[in-house]
Amino acid sequence: MVCRFRSRVRGGTPAELLKHFQIANGLNGACVGDICRNSKTLAQNGNESATRFFSIASKRILIRRAGVRVTPGAQVRFGARFRSVRRWLGRVFVLLAICSAVPARAAESLEQTIGFLLHRIETADGTFIRNGQTHTPQEAVTHVRAKYEHFKGQIKTPEDFIRLAATKSLLTGQPYLVRTRDGKEMPLNAWLSNALREHRENEAK
Repeated sequence: MVCRFRSRVRGGTPAELLKHFQIANGLNGACVGDICRNSKTLAQNGNESATRFFSIASKRILIRRAGVRVTPGAQVRFGARFRSVRRWLGRVFVLLAICSAVPARAAESLEQTIGFLLHRIETADGTFIRNGQTHTPQEAVTHVRAKYEHFKGQIKTPEDFIRLAATKSLLTGQPYLVRTRDGKEMPLNAWLSNALREHRENEAK
């Protein structure tokens, strides 16, 4: 609209510029008076300055019709702010993606570590003792896995798993034991803690 207005009124008198400005923008006298208020451009600077004035005023009209009131240079500032906000939102998105991925990796690592400990029980070359009775590795891992499922909501670390599922009997409070092939006995929680330490050392290599 602004470009069309310029081509039609170039070289006209200030009064003609005002008339064409009203027609081109579909404004009444009150609207033009509101834009021209406190301005002496038409009277003091002649046709060339008047043309520049109406060109700027036309841009303001377009912006006002869009529901935004903007002063000269505000469009540039708005664009810079928009780009700044867009960069900020991009950084926030990346940060949220990283934060959401960390718990997922932690949960996967916990499940893998507990799976390793259960496998160590199941494949152990020894006998497990619970409440004075001996059990095979397969029987022992079945019992420990059942306790793990029972306390799963409270288990956040491998140490929690050992403490809650593989330390002692809930009925008698007696500790679980492991008897190795050479006849030595040791608490199951200590045996699993040693296995956990070896596992972490291997993972760190």
